Amino acid sequence: MSSVARIAMLAVGVAGIASVGIAQPPTDSARVAAVVSPPAPAPSGAPDPWLGSDKAKHFVLAGMVQGTAFGVATAAGVEGRPALVAASIATAVVSVGKEVHDRRRGGRFSARDLAWDALGGTLWGVLVARSGR
Repeated sequence: MSSVARIAMLAVGVAGIASVGIAQPPTDSARVAAVVSPPAPAPSGAPDPWLGSDKAKHFVLAGMVQGTAFGVATAAGVEGRPALVAASIATAVVSVGKEVHDRRRGGRFSARDLAWDALGGTLWGVLVARSGR
């Protein structure tokens, strides 16, 4: 199997694992969680600040996705730059998927959230790329 095919399979696999909960039909426990979970994202007309706890969560979680996907790619035998590319694709897919999910729930698709995702994923990507040296 070529490196490109491995990268594509890993990126799709990691993104699919991250989005499994979105595609499942609600269970009784999911209904209970919906009652006690935080409210839906802010509607499109509400301000979307550049700084805040939501942005910090995007930064950290994108970094976690990047690191996890890199680890999965490395464990699958993909080394170096191709593993980093696979991890970056997975991070982008999960990040955009989260924003699409927010929009479908009545919130906004936030480019600022994506900017924080990109920053977190990039920083973590640099760290894991340098760790192999």
